[in-house]
Amino acid sequence: MPGLQAGTSYTIQATVGTFGTQNIAVWIDFNEDGVFATPGERVGFTTTSVGANGTGTFTLALPCNPTPGLKRMRVRDIYAGSGIGIGPVPVLAVVRPRITM
Repeated sequence: MPGLQAGTSYTIQATVGTFGTQNIAVWIDFNEDGVFATPGERVGFTTTSVGANGTGTFTLALPCNPTPGLKRMRVRDIYAGSGIGIGPVPVLAVVRPRITM
């Protein structure tokens, strides 16, 4: 994943599988403590459910003052829940790429 600029917003698109009514949320571990805190480190989430084989689009908004460097990112997809209500707990449908701030 390319480097991200602090204080910038990005448009994220995530495609889901064959089950409908899915929602997606993204966290970045800014303080590098290994914990994905909500709401402090949640940087974006879907506001409407994504249908089967559909694509959810939402804004990923980065704070202005994170410490530069390599960070962990968590992307979580859940079935039949709201995007704002998604917690960062580790589950099967989690992706953890590393990004550079």
